[in-house]
Amino acid sequence: MTQHNDLINHNTTTGISEFNTKSYNTLDYVTAVYYILLCCFIFGGLGNIFSIIIWTRKRFRKTPRSPACLMMATANVVYVTLRFSSFAYNYLTGRPLELESMFICKMMRATLGFCQHIESWMIIILTIERLCAIVKPFTVKTIFSQVNVLICVLTVTIMFLILDGAVFENVKLDIPPWGCMVENNSLSLVRQLFISQIPLLLLIPSNIIVLISMIHQRKKIQNIVQHNEQVLIKDNYKVTGMVLCLTIVFIALTLPFQVFLICCRKIGSSKLGKVVTILTIFPSINSSINFYLYCFASKAYRKEVKKEFMRIKNTFMRFRESSVAPMASSSNSSNIAHT
Repeated sequence: MTQHNDLINHNTTTGISEFNTKSYNTLDYVTAVYYILLCCFIFGGLGNIFSIIIWTRKRFRKTPRSPACLMMATANVVYVTLRFSSFAYNYLTGRPLELESMFICKMMRATLGFCQHIESWMIIILTIERLCAIVKPFTVKTIFSQVNVLICVLTVTIMFLILDGAVFENVKLDIPPWGCMVENNSLSLVRQLFISQIPLLLLIPSNIIVLISMIHQRKKIQNIVQHNEQVLIKDNYKVTGMVLCLTIVFIALTLPFQVFLICCRKIGSSKLGKVVTILTIFPSINSSINFYLYCFASKAYRKEVKKEFMRIKNTFMRFRESSVAPMASSSNSSNIAHT
């Protein structure tokens, strides 16, 4: 385990490193990170649950993007929950999770990595689908049908279940007390490549190509006579704008963490304690913000969210009326009995 003189006291009798609870809990930046992760857990969790509900509605369920968006929202719910739980345990108890159960720690790390893999590659699938929609707007539904996207989603899921399962079996963890788990294993380096480095290398040029194609194709819209074709291309542009929002935010929040990982391997994780703690919020924010980006970038999505809130409100009102009605009838019957 990495030793930190200000946070860990080594017990020479037992040979076990004991966590300095007082030092850890009084660090202001650790407290700030705890509350940021708490907000990600609450608002991100609720937002992703709403995303799951909305992407299963009839209007959105039939789109080719729905399997990828559903899988991404599900992975994000799991990620923000586990990430907050692990950090909250360290923060509230003052003990690293590895001192309690290495099995739970390894399982949590493998699951967090799997969720990150899913999010990264679902965004890649969406970006490629949007690139085809801009370049080949009238044949994209044939190339990227819902069945084909579902096959891609299942392939990615199985591939990373195998990879993260292998990491779980072979990984040796070095878990610093600030709650960021750093892996020392060649398989983990391969996994990190697939989580963010390869996705970044694919997404950055893909987004540039999408933007150039959008600018180039916009000039051709004016020459299209048929109204239906114009509507189709404009709808493609709206959806592409939403996906671009997702990818730009993903790149902006992933790059700093990747720079940190490179520095961590070059300099050593023990010298970057504060930076590690602060940068661990970036993946959580990335997994919490998608629902709000959908609402910001898509008018149709906002309308569906409003409908969903109305459904919830109506359900609550019906439940309230059904619970109040028996009480009112019982009080009426008792009044009749007294008279």
